[in-house]
Amino acid sequence: MIKNVDKRRNVWLVHLYNICKMMYSESVVTVIDSYLSVLNAEWLRYGELAYQYGMEDILAMIKE
Repeated sequence: MIKNVDKRRNVWLVHLYNICKMMYSESVVTVIDSYLSVLNAEWLRYGELAYQYGMEDILAMIKE
């Protein structure tokens, strides 16, 4: 688990470094970060809904 977190953090740092190398202004980096945060939140919500509906289906089968 910790290795995965470290690996993801290192990947994030590499991407951040690459963005900084492109010499984008701070406002552009902020817009990119905001977009990616919203996109990530959408995928997290999708995963939560898939889990919720899957559990509801499993509970419905158990009750039958």
